[in-house]
Amino acid sequence: MTKIQRKTKQKIMHSHNHLSNCDIDKAFAFIDLYLPEKYVNLVSEKVSATSNVIRNVRNRNTKYPSNHTLIIKALVEVAKENKESIEFIKELT
Repeated sequence: MTKIQRKTKQKIMHSHNHLSNCDIDKAFAFIDLYLPEKYVNLVSEKVSATSNVIRNVRNRNTKYPSNHTLIIKALVEVAKENKESIEFIKELT
């Protein structure tokens, strides 16, 4: 008689840099509030990506692959810099 091997269910493993949809939604909520109108050049200085890719990620026109985390991070950084400059101007007035 042969031994029947049972297949075990594979656990879904995520790397440490995996973002959940909740984290992405929070990032885009922050981006929506503080990203300046002319953001593409500022983001392209931080990340080597074309302007079309940056706009598509910003507008969420593409499915979320893992290689867009750098673009999302750059969008958040630009939005954070814009927020800090807005708060600085408010403090002056």
